[in-house]
Amino acid sequence: MDGESFDNELFNDLSRDVKLQQIWQRHHLMNEVMHDDTGEVLTRHRHRCVQARP
Repeated sequence: MDGESFDNELFNDLSRDVKLQQIWQRHHLMNEVMHDDTGEVLTRHRHRCVQARP
C-alpha cells in the first residue's frame, strides 16, 4: 500500500505542476530514444503539435 499512496501523490503533483509535467515528459522522451522507441516518440510529438495549433 505504501507504493500506491506514493503513486497517488505523484499523480496529484503531476496534475497540478506544469513544470513537473515538462520534466516528466522529457524524462520519458530520453528513455524512449535510448531504447530506440522513436516511432512512438514522433507520433506523440506530431499529435501534440496538431493539438497545439490555434
